[in-house]
Amino acid sequence: MQSGVDGVRDARTFLSTNAISGDYRYLIIDDADSLLEPAQDALLKMIEEPSDGAKILLIAHEPGYMQPALTSRFRNVVRWLPLGISDMLTMSKESSLPEDAQAMKLSMGRPGIYHVISGDQSYRALYEQVSRAIRREDDLFIRPVPTLIEKLETGASSSRDAVVHVLYRVAVDNCSSKLVHHVLKFCKTLQSVTSANAEIHWQRMAASISNVV
Repeated sequence: MQSGVDGVRDARTFLSTNAISGDYRYLIIDDADSLLEPAQDALLKMIEEPSDGAKILLIAHEPGYMQPALTSRFRNVVRWLPLGISDMLTMSKESSLPEDAQAMKLSMGRPGIYHVISGDQSYRALYEQVSRAIRREDDLFIRPVPTLIEKLETGASSSRDAVVHVLYRVAVDNCSSKLVHHVLKFCKTLQSVTSANAEIHWQRMAASISNVV
């Protein structure tokens, strides 16, 4: 489904039709946390006024990015816990992936993230660079935009998800810093505004952390 209001409208049209077999029409919305705010508002109205025989399932990687008014309407919530280290090691061997201790730590028990970042030191470099900036040991504003950010293409992608995840890990590991909210704001922007303007948003974050603006 599209991340804008048009996507929700298409979903409403789908739910208004009759099921080919069975009693229900099922709508599954993946990456529901990446929906733009107008789309979340439209989705909230659709949930409050559901079509007969409609079942709506939402999949969210970071529920905190969703509006409280929307999450308060959920009837059932199922949470999947990250994998333990032994399961991650088994997954790595069975997938013929290189054993990467740094990527294992950064992925926080998420196999999909590990698949993307294992063997790629640029994600570790991104983590360390932003961590140093938050600790006032470096200045992002005077540094070149990381290649990972420059290469992000328009639309959702595994690399975009991996960047968001690594920066979220930066926030978790430096939660006592008052500057963390700038990193989280950048993460939310990357997920909700999936355009090719990642560099611009990065520079805004860097300026905010550096107190340039």
